[in-house]
Amino acid sequence: MLVRRAYYTRPSVMNTKGSTQLTSWRPLNSIPHANFDGLASAACPNPPLVAEGNSPAMYLTGKRVKTLRCTEEAITVNYVDAYADRYESIEAGMVTGADGVNSTVRQLANVPLTQRHIIPSDAGNFEPGERLLNWVRYYSAAEDSPEITAIFTDVASHLHRNTISWGLVRPEVRGRFRAELCPRISGPFQELLQKTPDPSVTKFRDVQIPRPAFYDRKVLLDGDVFTTLRPRLAASTEQAAFNSNNVGGGLPREENA
Repeated sequence: MLVRRAYYTRPSVMNTKGSTQLTSWRPLNSIPHANFDGLASAACPNPPLVAEGNSPAMYLTGKRVKTLRCTEEAITVNYVDAYADRYESIEAGMVTGADGVNSTVRQLANVPLTQRHIIPSDAGNFEPGERLLNWVRYYSAAEDSPEITAIFTDVASHLHRNTISWGLVRPEVRGRFRAELCPRISGPFQELLQKTPDPSVTKFRDVQIPRPAFYDRKVLLDGDVFTTLRPRLAASTEQAAFNSNNVGGGLPREENA
């Protein structure tokens, strides 16, 4: 399969050859489930048996983690059972935090954190014939610079902290970006830019932490908890799988946090 990518005007055209394999969420969820706790499904009707000498795994839902208590022997997870409305706890030799970009485990482990990338919710009418194309153009600017102040000052001279909604972006800001970008991008993207008369502006912040392991590797951070990837990459699940494959022996031991 030949793929041609032309984001900018010629000669900035990239031709690549390769294949693309796609899946859906259900088999992506069902197959690891079968290998973890033996859940049978249409994607994996005959899950593997528990290996001799191993204890069966349990996949529990509705548990809201409240505190982590670490000792030299183990780490205790205190949580609320949302179904029974009662406090419970469990001890483990290692806890892996894989609860997303707004991670509770990361917060409870007191991980030093720099937030830079937050994706806003999609918006628009999705009725056939009325659907909108949602697109993003990334632009880097220093957080406290005069440029960022100018961009986030709306038509009423009000300075916004994170987002300027549709209809409030100043015409001179829209005009400057169009004038700078249009000569450099290919025709379809020029049309896209010209047919978006009323954009919104939002700050995207990256999450950065110094390392993935804390409390002498008793707490590990995985996936979006460890770092966020830009949505255009569609690589968050791949990143989580890569991190998980390295848990066994690839991660260095860390000093106590």
